[in-house]
Amino acid sequence: MGKWIIEHAITTLKQIQTKCGYPIRLAINLSPLQLEDISLPAFINDCLKRVDIDGTLFTFELTETALLTESERVSSSLNRIKELGCQIALDDFGTGYSSISHLLNYPIDIVKVDKSLTDRIEVDDRGKRIFMGLIDMLKSLQLSVVVEGVESGSQYSICRSTNVDKVQGYYFSKPLPESDLADKLLKINKQLKSDMKNKIMN
Repeated sequence: MGKWIIEHAITTLKQIQTKCGYPIRLAINLSPLQLEDISLPAFINDCLKRVDIDGTLFTFELTETALLTESERVSSSLNRIKELGCQIALDDFGTGYSSISHLLNYPIDIVKVDKSLTDRIEVDDRGKRIFMGLIDMLKSLQLSVVVEGVESGSQYSICRSTNVDKVQGYYFSKPLPESDLADKLLKINKQLKSDMKNKIMN
């Protein structure tokens, strides 16, 4: 099932990218079991070649539970996936087993800040300070930062003020079926171009 999802995601991105006419990045989740599979990097490489799409357009996401065993197989798989040009993202950071050592010992490119921390921005000043301090620390490690669970304009404004690299959440869109995704991307891109044009004119 895991390999089917990867192959389907890669194939679908190629189709959407062709329809939109510009490069689009896609993140694919990996389970701890998949990372123990020594054939996984070769399978990903075969899919990329068969579909004829650049590996740099893909990010593979894992949760910290996948790193708890400190397996050499996991480390090897991640390094070989990075050699294909793909990026590695650590999901749901800031809760549960979050450990700075994982950022130091594994080839992590991107850290995704958990929604529970985003929610605290508007709850109290301490939550906001913790959120902003975490962003500062991650940026100081030269990691790309994605904030999850952005659902309001004020959360978005705070994320912009901290210079995070990307944000995701219902503020932009709820999950969409595959058939609607390309049209949504084209609409967003058109709106961004219009906003930029108005900003220049003003």
